[in-house]
Amino acid sequence: MSGHLFESTLVLAIAILLAQMPRLAARTRYAIVFAALMKFAVPSAIVPRVLALIGIDLARMPKGTMVIEALGPLSAADGAAAPVSRWPAILISLWLLIAAGLMVRALLRGRAALRRALADDLDATPGELAALGRALVRARLARPVRLVRSQSISAPATAGMLRPVILIPAATHLSASELETILTHECAHIARHDNLLGLIESIAGCALWFHPLVWTARHILDAAREEACDAVVVASGDSDTYVNALRKVCEAAIGPRVAAVSCIVSNTIRERMEAIMTFGSRRLLNHRAVFVAVLAAFSLTTIGLGVARALPSGGSPDSKYKVDVTLTRDVSSDVFNFAVTVSDRASGVVVSTANLRSSAEQWSMATSEMTSKESGHHTAVVRAIGHADGTAEVETTVDQEPAIVARIVMKSAVTGGSQSLRIPGDSPLRVGGDVKPPVVINRVEPIYPALAKESRISGVVILEVVIDHTGVVKDARVLKPLPFGLDQAALDAVKQWTFRPATLNGTAVDVLFNLTINFRAAGPAATRTVEERPTASGGEPISINLKDADIRDVMKTFSLATNMTILVDDDIRGTVTVTERDTPWMDAFDHILRDANLRYERSGNTIQVHRR
Repeated sequence: MSGHLFESTLVLAIAILLAQMPRLAARTRYAIVFAALMKFAVPSAIVPRVLALIGIDLARMPKGTMVIEALGPLSAADGAAAPVSRWPAILISLWLLIAAGLMVRALLRGRAALRRALADDLDATPGELAALGRALVRARLARPVRLVRSQSISAPATAGMLRPVILIPAATHLSASELETILTHECAHIARHDNLLGLIESIAGCALWFHPLVWTARHILDAAREEACDAVVVASGDSDTYVNALRKVCEAAIGPRVAAVSCIVSNTIRERMEAIMTFGSRRLLNHRAVFVAVLAAFSLTTIGLGVARALPSGGSPDSKYKVDVTLTRDVSSDVFNFAVTVSDRASGVVVSTANLRSSAEQWSMATSEMTSKESGHHTAVVRAIGHADGTAEVETTVDQEPAIVARIVMKSAVTGGSQSLRIPGDSPLRVGGDVKPPVVINRVEPIYPALAKESRISGVVILEVVIDHTGVVKDARVLKPLPFGLDQAALDAVKQWTFRPATLNGTAVDVLFNLTINFRAAGPAATRTVEERPTASGGEPISINLKDADIRDVMKTFSLATNMTILVDDDIRGTVTVTERDTPWMDAFDHILRDANLRYERSGNTIQVHRR
């Protein structure tokens, strides 16, 4: 609950900050803040349940020959029951009581205000009905709307959700055109379903009555709702006429604040009038694009947090301690033997060890204490249980830290065998010693980029990859690149490779591994020997055909083709188009630099390229 409240508060705070952007339209501000407010009703904890409905169980994601997963707290039958505090129940009851009282009060006030307004309603005059017809067209509203005159109100308002009613004062001093603008504003409320959204806001505000950011959000929503309807009026008519109409309405009264009733008079009327007079002078951001982007960000945040919390974790990667478990099973007696070693993740110092013996389906527990000069005194409580299907659970608690809970799946449910458990979050190992290297079982050849092939670029790309314990490439980076997209081609190909995983004492582990990808271009340029390469004299012919090539890559090509060291200033960027056939390479080099408005300085076999 507290985690959901924190993440929802963070989302709402970000939405409130976004709503301050001056180039956002009023309806965009309203949509962003309303969506963030609704985040309180959508906890990330529902994500695993939704995924489970479609057959994806995050808590049991496969981890190769072993599965590590969060088990949650053990049942009360497994240990002494902890005393239960009454304070959480008291606080929750108090919160629900206040929320229910506020909700009932808001609904009763709304019903009473509507009843009073309709108690002495009068039929609208033909002129007022004609103004309503024109307002419906301006607001692009197709549904029927009832218009009545009330002697109990002093400012126009809209009530109802399924059968909307526009209420106007029985005595009004508005001209026909001014009344039309006011009715257009009220029709905009109906078109936007503002009364329904306002009721939802009211419910959320009552439920979150203790939250100051929710009060701020509701204030922003009230202002944005009215400004959005003002924008509809101004976009379809005369702003001066509308401002005059608002001035006359404001002189009459300030409208009530009740749920499911939209009133044209609000406590932000001054800001609204200023916005009306400057309407059209600002270039606003696209409403749909901004809202879709923000909604996608909110959704991804919810989904990401839900998935992250539900994924298996045999102890957080941020946990201070690392647990190694060696598990053997005596099949004849159906007894599990656990050898547990707890070490400090930072220093590697062993802080506790335990040996437990458990019959199938029976918990075994051990408490150990250890004192060392390096890490001081530690107390560890280890509980373990084995199951007939070959799985086992181990729970380790050290010095009141959060418990590290893991589930181990043995290689066979029938035969035993020693297995070493590596908790997720440990750094990948380097191949060597007891760590046996991975073996490629499915290789995808890289695609030779057309530009590199035309330029006959050959060479080696060296990659550092992380291969996990299932044999999948999880990450890769370039250690030694080649120009013209060859390094990216190598990355794209290697990420599709699969391996027989690296092993440590027979157990699959994550490793860091270097791969070398050799690109060999076809044609004469790729088959030259070192002696046949152009020399530094500059008279040897070269053929090159490039279109819109990066100038820095072209310089690398010349460096490879001429055995020269070519250094390019960091501020030089751009593309060039080159077509040279059997041209002395120094002449071709001069042509390229002249076309790119560059110059060079040569010292022996080194060329430095500068701007002119």
